[in-house]
Amino acid sequence: MKSLSLITATGLIAASLSLVACAGNGANATPAGAAPAQAALGQGADASVANVGGQYAGTIRDNVLGKGHAAASLAQYRNAAGGPIVSAYGSTTWSASLAAVAGANNVVSGTIVASNASATCTFKFGGVYDSLTFRLSGSYVGAGGCSGESGRFDLKQKCYYVRDGASVRPDHGPAPC
Repeated sequence: MKSLSLITATGLIAASLSLVACAGNGANATPAGAAPAQAALGQGADASVANVGGQYAGTIRDNVLGKGHAAASLAQYRNAAGGPIVSAYGSTTWSASLAAVAGANNVVSGTIVASNASATCTFKFGGVYDSLTFRLSGSYVGAGGCSGESGRFDLKQKCYYVRDGASVRPDHGPAPC
């Protein structure tokens, strides 16, 4: 796992250096004939999709591992969200990656791939983001590697990431991260 982290870090550093090298003097980093990134990607966020991006912490209850605590950091682009989740049940810690789609009525669903020192599991999950209480709550079920395992989660958004084209939230709820 350490070599994967080293490879990932090396890739991110190389990509960052490439971007810096291509930026020129900063006066106009868009090459001649190329469309600006915003025009190529469209004009901002879909207001009907909740901004689930941000940092979360809360509880998780697993039918095999019992009650635990979880923390997540989710990035979002339009209706796609993902990021790392760490959950701890006493002395057992799981590191996971989440990939999700945020849909209508604040429904969030997707896949979680979790691992620890002895196992790797894939889970399907579904939940709802409550934009009044800033909570992401739902359930999951084992889809591979941990068949029969299931549970529920309730995560409170501690801060949020400003989404593509979206403005800063009103003066209530979590602050920007």
